[in-house]
Amino acid sequence: MIPVVSELTLLVSTSFRREALYVYIDDSRSKRVPVDDAMMRRAGIILDDVVLTEPESESYVEHAAYVDDGEAQALAIAQHRSLSLLSDDRAGIRRARDLGIDVVTTLDLLVAWSDGRQPEIVARAAVSLRLRGRYAPPREHPHTRWFRELLDESLRPS
Repeated sequence: MIPVVSELTLLVSTSFRREALYVYIDDSRSKRVPVDDAMMRRAGIILDDVVLTEPESESYVEHAAYVDDGEAQALAIAQHRSLSLLSDDRAGIRRARDLGIDVVTTLDLLVAWSDGRQPEIVARAAVSLRLRGRYAPPREHPHTRWFRELLDESLRPS
């Protein structure tokens, strides 16, 4: 179970900063905005830039044979600092599990965040995640049915 907190700090590597991170500003596909530190802070997420240590750098090189650079760096950080990996990348999740690293997905965070919140607020968050983030959970995730039911109920014409 993921503890529900009002603020979440994520350790991020240089590759994270280079990725094209954006969300759609509304339901249209025409307006995108970059995800920056200010937007993340408003969402209660603090991004803490880290530099890989020498052992982490060595592990990063090993992991890069299996996953892309961003996932490889995140795996190395999680492995050497005994942290969970936050990822939705299938190859990254597989590699983390092979290494015994705990994995937290976007859907895991949404489920934890939803605990104790009004269903309408949770449904709006799910719809926003789907439309603005173009998020679709993997079929095999244990909470995929819950997410799809939220969307079905929210997007169904009244």
